[in-house]
Amino acid sequence: MAAERRFEPWPVGIAALLALGLAGPIAFLWFAAHSPPELVPADPWGSALAQDVDERGRGEGVARGWDVALQAERNATGVHVELVPSAREPLPDDVDLRLRRERPDRADLDLEIPLARENGRWLADVALPLPGRWQLRARLGSANVWIERSFELEAVQ
Repeated sequence: MAAERRFEPWPVGIAALLALGLAGPIAFLWFAAHSPPELVPADPWGSALAQDVDERGRGEGVARGWDVALQAERNATGVHVELVPSAREPLPDDVDLRLRRERPDRADLDLEIPLARENGRWLADVALPLPGRWQLRARLGSANVWIERSFELEAVQ
């Protein structure tokens, strides 16, 4: 008497798992080969070193007790902003304060805002052309030591 032949699913399942195991790296290589070159850093080692220097500069600013407070008052076109820096010790002369307006959903509205210095405060009029949430990023420091603060404003029109 001949044995009855049955379908065994195990070899098919094992072959499918092996095929999936090969398809993953092949897909990864295909996506890597077809990704835009501007997304891949030209010098990854240099980028990592620059990020490390950047982090040390931020840490040094925090260690020195640097901070900045923002006061905003509505006006006809947006807000009048007053930025007041503070520190445990007097700020060096080379310290600069920069302000950037950002809209999270519209990068084309991001803008560097010029500041006027007056009695240890920095003043600016910031236009908010659209209603909704805006971010103001203040960066206080020099090339090697700095802090950054983010403030959110809501424009209602």
